[in-house]
Amino acid sequence: QGKGLGGGDSIEVSSDAGAFLLGCQPYMVDLMLLPILERVEALLLHPSLGGQSSGHVLGDWPRVTKMLATARKPGVCSFSELCSDAETLLDISLREDPKAPPLDSVPGPSLLDAARSAAGHDAEARRDAAARI
Repeated sequence: QGKGLGGGDSIEVSSDAGAFLLGCQPYMVDLMLLPILERVEALLLHPSLGGQSSGHVLGDWPRVTKMLATARKPGVCSFSELCSDAETLLDISLREDPKAPPLDSVPGPSLLDAARSAAGHDAEARRDAAARI
């Protein structure tokens, strides 16, 4: 075992050490990496980039899948409060790519269906969503 971060010795990371890079609890390195992994996951699922049919899915990297799933659980770390949905991540990631097809061409709910779905949530969930915008 090393002396810790910055101690000069290397730290070994085993596959059963926990969901995060250095064990069961997230450190700054995990919190910095999670948004990047989240965007990669969203991009791998996008239909114009091959979607799941391309064979590129995060399931091929079980440590990454486990790390994202654990970090998304409420109460584990701040990432669960800040993570985003795949559609928003794609909009952000592809907004300036002239070769990317318009995301409106990807089938999704109509505006009316989306409004009905949003109205079905309780007032606290709607306030929480509005606060995140």
